[in-house]
Amino acid sequence: ERLAVVRNLGKIDKNRRPRRRKTLESQIAAYFQKKLDAQAVAAIVAELVCEGLIAIDDAGRVTYHF
Repeated sequence: ERLAVVRNLGKIDKNRRPRRRKTLESQIAAYFQKKLDAQAVAAIVAELVCEGLIAIDDAGRVTYHF
């Protein structure tokens, strides 16, 4: 799942990727056609943060590192 998310986000132009955590979570849920619950989506986001692929600041802004 995580690799599919990274691949999908990598295809999106850098200026058009979700800028906020909430928007990113919505995009991930939409990508999986809402088959994942909120906890599963949050777990994917947490994995991306742990692996250093994205960073999320205190205001919820997302920075991509790929």
